[in-house]
Amino acid sequence: MAVCGLVGLLLCAFWPRQRARPPAAVNLNLAPVPGSRTFDGALRAAAAWRMMAREAVLAKLEAIEADDTGGLGGAATELLRRQLMAADADGYLREARAAAHGAAAQARTGQQKYRLAKLMVLIECDAGNHGKELREAQRLVALRPYSRTALRILLHAATCSGQARVRRSAAAALRVRDD
Repeated sequence: MAVCGLVGLLLCAFWPRQRARPPAAVNLNLAPVPGSRTFDGALRAAAAWRMMAREAVLAKLEAIEADDTGGLGGAATELLRRQLMAADADGYLREARAAAHGAAAQARTGQQKYRLAKLMVLIECDAGNHGKELREAQRLVALRPYSRTALRILLHAATCSGQARVRRSAAAALRVRDD
């Protein structure tokens, strides 16, 4: 019975439907004029869309857990969270990616490219695009080869994408930085 309920909830979560727009109060922060005409504005918009995606999924998980008398376990909840994020039923990650591409067109400095790549790693991981996540993480390391943060992000991306060789290299580089 619990399995049927979970399957029904998953069907509802993945069933294609009209994407809901964010409330007007939130939308004011994401207006294309004037903020997203700048790199910082576009990057903020991308980060805000990603956060909206995460909040929407957390709300869905809370609703599922409230209806589930058996209770999802920790691993099952995390798997369902990842599936709901990747499904992007509300289109928020798609909007985040579009805003990030707008920021990419305006990125001029190494610092801007680094900040953009950090956000793109998160967006692609949330979307379940672990190959793209890994490429963005490698871009981070290319921009800041001695950054512990960039190496930790690369380690996570290599784990997500199943790239054992890259994971070992990132772990070794981090150990060298510890000394």
